[in-house]
Amino acid sequence: MSSGNDEFERRVKDDLRKAVADTSPLLRARISAMAAAAVREQPQPASRLRAAFVPLGGVAALALVVVVVQMIKAPGAIETPPPISADDVALLLNVDNLDLLEQMEFYLWLDREPGVLDAAGAKAPEPPRRS
Repeated sequence: MSSGNDEFERRVKDDLRKAVADTSPLLRARISAMAAAAVREQPQPASRLRAAFVPLGGVAALALVVVVVQMIKAPGAIETPPPISADDVALLLNVDNLDLLEQMEFYLWLDREPGVLDAAGAKAPEPPRRS
């Protein structure tokens, strides 16, 4: 297996040498000058400073998104209906309790106004009549 890798490496080196030999001397000189200039060039201090602020800006943007999402999800901001339990569904599906369906508005009102019937001596309001 090693001889196969050695053969491949030898062919690649030969191909690269041939490509360099076929390149014009003027182009090789320009490429060498550009490579030397790139090695000599020092990074600008401003670019280091900018590179430090980019992650900080990302963290600040993420924090802003978290705050906005928390404000939207704050209690009372969006009211969600309470989950329907299986007992409630079974109660409504029972044929003997069809009168509950007819008085659903009263029970919904009663659910929205907790404590209305808790007052001592308070008379329960009449459920709305449907025609």
